[in-house]
Formats: sequence, C-alpha cells, structure tokens
Amino acid sequence: MNYYRIFDDNDEIDFFKSNFEYTKIRELMEEYEKTNPVYSNPDFVNFIKKHDPEAELIKVTDIYY
Repeated sequence: MNYYRIFDDNDEIDFFKSNFEYTKIRELMEEYEKTNPVYSNPDFVNFIKKHDPEAELIKVTDIYY
C-alpha cells in the first residue's frame, strides 16, 4: 500500500492510500484532469477507486502530549 498527500483547488490537504505506485497515480491524475476542470480530493479518490477498489481517503489527526 502506498500513501500520498494531495492538495486540491480549494487548498484542502488530504491523505489517501492506494495500491498504485506514483507513476500510475500520475497517469490517473492526468486522465481525471481532462474531464474535471476543478480538482477535488474526494472526487479524485473516488475516481481512483474505479481502478483500485482499496483506495481511500485517510483521516489524519494530530496527537499532543
């Protein structure tokens, strides 16, 4: 499993995991951008899920002690 940090057009920062390596994610990103003028992290991860059913957004929470 690979883990990625992504930024969308709303300056939102998210993390997601996928079985795909970086080069495949870049290919899918280019394909996604052809039909989506506004880049949205949740929409992009849903797009990836069509190709990799195990892909999902990850919630990251800070821990302080």
